[in-house]
Amino acid sequence: MSGASQRTHGPGTPYKEKTAGSKVGRMEYVPPKSAKDAQNGLAFEVGPYQHDNISVYNFATHILGLDPEICQKILAMPLTLDPMKVSQYVRLASENQLHAPFQEFAEALLDDVTSGLGVSADLLTDAFWDAKGNKEIKHDGRGRKPDMVTLWKAQLPTTANGVPKWTTVKHVLEFKHNHKQRGPSLPTLPAKDRKHILDTFNTGSRGGPKPKEKARLVNSETKAVSAAASSSNTNGKRNQESNSSFENGPESKRTRLETKKTQLGTYVIECMAATSRRWVVGMIVDTTFVIPCYYDRFTVVCATTFRFDHSPAKLALLLYAMNLCDKERAGFDPHLLPRLSDPTPDAPEDGVDVSLPVSNMIGSYFEFLPADEIKGDGGENRSEGTKEIDESKDGESTGADEEAKGIRSTPGGGEYKGVEESKNRQEELEGTAIENGEQPNKDQESGCFQIVSVVRKPDDLISRGTTVFKVRRRLPNGKFSDDFYALKLSWPLGSRVSEIAIIQHLKNVLPASSHDHLPHLIFSKTWTAEDLKLPWLKLGLSLNDENHQERVLRGLAAKYYRKLWEAGSIDNFKQAWLDCVEFCYLAYRIGGVMHRDLSENNLMVLPLPDGKVKGVLNDWDMAKFVQDQLDCVLAGHHRTGTPPFMALDLLNAIAEMGIHGDETRLAPPHWLRHDLESLFYILIWAAFHYNLGEGTRDDEVNPAVVGWTMEVTTNAWTKMTFLDGRTSAVNSILKKVKPEFKGVAEAWIAPLRELFKAARLVSNNKDEDEDEDYDPSTCDGVLTFKTFMDAIKVVPRTWGYPEDFYLGL
Repeated sequence: MSGASQRTHGPGTPYKEKTAGSKVGRMEYVPPKSAKDAQNGLAFEVGPYQHDNISVYNFATHILGLDPEICQKILAMPLTLDPMKVSQYVRLASENQLHAPFQEFAEALLDDVTSGLGVSADLLTDAFWDAKGNKEIKHDGRGRKPDMVTLWKAQLPTTANGVPKWTTVKHVLEFKHNHKQRGPSLPTLPAKDRKHILDTFNTGSRGGPKPKEKARLVNSETKAVSAAASSSNTNGKRNQESNSSFENGPESKRTRLETKKTQLGTYVIECMAATSRRWVVGMIVDTTFVIPCYYDRFTVVCATTFRFDHSPAKLALLLYAMNLCDKERAGFDPHLLPRLSDPTPDAPEDGVDVSLPVSNMIGSYFEFLPADEIKGDGGENRSEGTKEIDESKDGESTGADEEAKGIRSTPGGGEYKGVEESKNRQEELEGTAIENGEQPNKDQESGCFQIVSVVRKPDDLISRGTTVFKVRRRLPNGKFSDDFYALKLSWPLGSRVSEIAIIQHLKNVLPASSHDHLPHLIFSKTWTAEDLKLPWLKLGLSLNDENHQERVLRGLAAKYYRKLWEAGSIDNFKQAWLDCVEFCYLAYRIGGVMHRDLSENNLMVLPLPDGKVKGVLNDWDMAKFVQDQLDCVLAGHHRTGTPPFMALDLLNAIAEMGIHGDETRLAPPHWLRHDLESLFYILIWAAFHYNLGEGTRDDEVNPAVVGWTMEVTTNAWTKMTFLDGRTSAVNSILKKVKPEFKGVAEAWIAPLRELFKAARLVSNNKDEDEDEDYDPSTCDGVLTFKTFMDAIKVVPRTWGYPEDFYLGL
């Protein structure tokens, strides 16, 4: 099970550059070589899906879940900050020096709030962990240096030099110091309030107001807060709550804060990748300017910028709301538990506090009960059922789009209705084939899994965000299986036919002898945004196809297969690769389905008792029905394929989109020959990296193909050079393959390269607009499944179909 890829590949799928010597532990998605690379990719990824100017009041109530009445009480409090300390704070020399006084301000404000509300300070669950940007939190082979994070007090590091885990980080704070901000400028106030403050200060010629005595700056928010409650902005206009000088300030400040949003986003990615996290809330502090930010797989939502020296009550409100978040409201997966809710001898009660996030993923549990209770706004409960494996109504929504021209609005307090069209389309495509699909034995079906290891983690944000765990399944007797399974959690587009539907359709229409080449699924569950109660649903955002991608969260569990490099021998490798090639064509020719995301991690190996193997073609969540391949998807929202294995035509189309900056053009068609080209690249990749005897893959990218892992233009250029280059030069490169792949290089790779070179020659000399008879799907018949198999001198199976019929395409 797999997924993933960068902005040059469409928003929501960032691709990270990689250089020679980089690790290839998870080659389907190349880890960024630096934080700067990650920021650059994220800025492009997030841009179209960012919604700004949400009122702080609505952010606190709908995103952080604080009771509206409490919000109003806090905003009405005459909270103040010591003006002398504020003046000293803004004059500090460096960004790191802001951290300690900011924490003092936060503690003072929270003390005032708990006192004003008459509640115990024990309600405040959080503590700051201040790294000052100097300590790395490591995850998945890379380190990030956040400025400051919040944690539950019980999960703070126990030593002074201790470092927390991303799995337990609650919120993230990113600091920036505006050195030009010389002092706390006065907010707009009624004359009598303005006179009261001016009487407290002597105004110097430079550096802003200077303190005359220890006094506190009066908060101007004692005006009625009813306006704040109704000031959520849905049209991108300036929010009436804002008095910030930022709104009319210099472009440099806006640019700086936008940069900070992407930097904050890189830490959010770590939080979400480290565990099964659904969303993360963070805060940008640029001296006294504050922006609260929310991130999930759909969108980024930012509240209106404010200055806490002008509006300390707003900062107090956010801090109090952040403290009161339980783990589910902070975006942690309620199904991920440190221990079972129903302990067994295999998983006994151990006294672990289940109200805290899971710290160590290994050994923890995903518990998907037949009817989960999801807490909704206002305290109501929603029953959520486990989907059947033949889920014919996958992605069902509660209603149709309400607005014309693709606009989907989420009125405050209303229901979100975003996937009705996709549901109707899916039902149209699936028909009765899905209804009559294979169903697992209910007694063997389990919704409880113990994590053995983490196979794959996402490195992107607004995307599929695929995570794969190696797990054991809980059996009806309460014990956990000896066999391993793969549990995949991902966020595919709701408009796509589900992976489970594709697999079931293929099992319905393809001969039984081919079913071993498909993953054997034992569990499936799907949640819509509404099922998950995503916090932005009540914000009244104006959504359309340009600023929103409708996604679902889907969980699938299947038999755990070996990786392609674990085939055991060159003969087994060749058999597994051939099985996947032949099944890919079978799915296309008879099943009417194209896979469209072939990579080394999607070609799996099923070992057989006699020591031989079968190839399994996995991860069908990017697959489409052939009849629907020419869908009107914008290129900017489109990605099919994993970059190192992506066909050259598709890379060129993406590169051209980036050069011209045109995201309104439609995505290029994906032909069967593009999947065949991906299979060719997998073969080359394996020849340079696989150690079949040891069952390992080299840690470093071979220089011959390192360009495949770089940005899109270098990727395309490297592949084009290989395909179009002189035969002698290419042969010299192929001499460097692993010794056990020498025969494969001579018998398969070299002739296939000649085939693709010939197809490119035909394509480059044809003009589709002028030559109406030209067939671009096969380069005028040069590149088909039959010519592909002829090139490697393998007679393909016909699976019982007449040869002239089966090989007719």
